[in-house]
Formats: sequence, C-alpha cells, structure tokens
Amino acid sequence: MTSNHTAAWPANTVARYLTIGGATVDITERAGYMTSTDPTETFAICTGCAATEKVEWTQRVWDYTNDRMVDEHDEGGHRSTQKMRKWAQAHAEKCRAMPRPNGGA
Repeated sequence: MTSNHTAAWPANTVARYLTIGGATVDITERAGYMTSTDPTETFAICTGCAATEKVEWTQRVWDYTNDRMVDEHDEGGHRSTQKMRKWAQAHAEKCRAMPRPNGGA
C-alpha cells in the first residue's frame, strides 16, 4: 500500500506538504485563463478538507511614482510560489482532515 505522501505527485505539482491528518497540500502551477496554456497562477489544494488558495502571477498594483495602476508581473511565478508555500505550510500544520481512501469522492 502506498501512503498519500509517497504516491505519485499530480502533474505540474511543484511542492507537497503533509498535513497532521495525513492528507497533503499540493501546490501546482497552472493556466488561469481559458486563452492561455502557459502557467499564469500558482494554486494549492488540500486533499483532506479541499481548502484551496491561488495567487495570480500578474497583479494590479498602485505605482506611487507615476500615480496610476500598473500590472506587476511575477515572471515564472517565483514570488507567487513563495507566498503559496507559506499558506500551504500554515494550512498543513493545523488541518486534521484525513484523505479519502483511494482518492474517492
């Protein structure tokens, strides 16, 4: 029998955290827009309680120098993935939900 944390990782998974309930929190990079196949966001899901979180790689921020809104790009999702790792770690430390047997719904 393969435990949930040693099972094959889903496609595009960049990190996996084991919860105290024995489930995992999987972080993936995926296309967030229907018109794009390249990754545009970092997404996490808990296989125990189904909690989710996402961080888009492009965010609107205020440019105080030019006094206007601009798009801030996270090329390659590095900053977004770091934010998601913090969320996943915090969630894994407190989530007591157990994974469903055989990944069933």
